[in-house]
Amino acid sequence: MQRLLHLTYQDSPRAQREIAELTSHLPPGAANRIDLLLAASKEQLAMIEGFGPKRAESVYNFFHSPSGEKLIRDLKAAGVKMTEDAPKASGPAVLAGKTVVVTGTLVNYDRKGINALIERHGGKAGSSVSKSTSYVVAGADAGSKLATARSLGVPVLSEEEFEAMLR
Repeated sequence: MQRLLHLTYQDSPRAQREIAELTSHLPPGAANRIDLLLAASKEQLAMIEGFGPKRAESVYNFFHSPSGEKLIRDLKAAGVKMTEDAPKASGPAVLAGKTVVVTGTLVNYDRKGINALIERHGGKAGSSVSKSTSYVVAGADAGSKLATARSLGVPVLSEEEFEAMLR
């Protein structure tokens, strides 16, 4: 979608930045379909986090202008795919709806890798421990996050226990 909108706004760097910002705040999958963007009202666009009324009006006005409507018609007529396939989940969503916080040094993962693994399995990688944290994965030299998890009664898993849960 961003590639399509980049072409649409190729003469306007400001509009390109606005579109990139817009699509980064849309719910997963929404930016993959031009019809959802076209159907959104100014008010709906303005409600997107980080996207105010002026930017919403600019995007809305373009797509509802004769030139914007013509561009969409021409692209469709030319056979341009107006949707983008959502990425396939690469693992079961065993962590769906769960927040996992990682603390300490892990053997098999760096922080970016373990956070990606959590998200691939449907979870949210958290940065701090609270009552709403589902699990804390504790590696070597775990510090205050481990202590906080224990005091709040949040389940603490070793790296091996976490990996077993994902199998």
